[in-house]
Amino acid sequence: MEGFIIHLELINNTLTTMLLDCISHYPKCGQQKECFGLIFGENNEKVIGEYTFPVANVKSKTASSVNANEQVNDIIKEARKLVTTSDFVAYYHSHPYDEIYENWADPSIGDIRVSKDVNSTIELIFAIVKSKDPQVQH
Repeated sequence: MEGFIIHLELINNTLTTMLLDCISHYPKCGQQKECFGLIFGENNEKVIGEYTFPVANVKSKTASSVNANEQVNDIIKEARKLVTTSDFVAYYHSHPYDEIYENWADPSIGDIRVSKDVNSTIELIFAIVKSKDPQVQH
């Protein structure tokens, strides 16, 4: 939907939890490893993300394919049952790369498929890359 904007307010350390999840899944030794998680909160006049649930959804990833964890859909269904006081408002995942390139934060075809599978209108993508600056400690 071109021109359609949804405002998502993140509270209760939801952003911090997502960033820590992205960092903890950052690949080592050339492996591609994405993080994935669910955001619950309020989905009324305002969309508010109150709680973040990290879920590992990628077993492995190469330059041309992603091997997803088939248990994720079951985990999502169970999480929705457990969190009965809040609405499922969004999901997030990371795009970790060795260097920045054009469109690196755009959703892939697989990302769009997952968005439909989890019935989410909001998808957050954290495109992350490690600094190559020798002054930055790793």
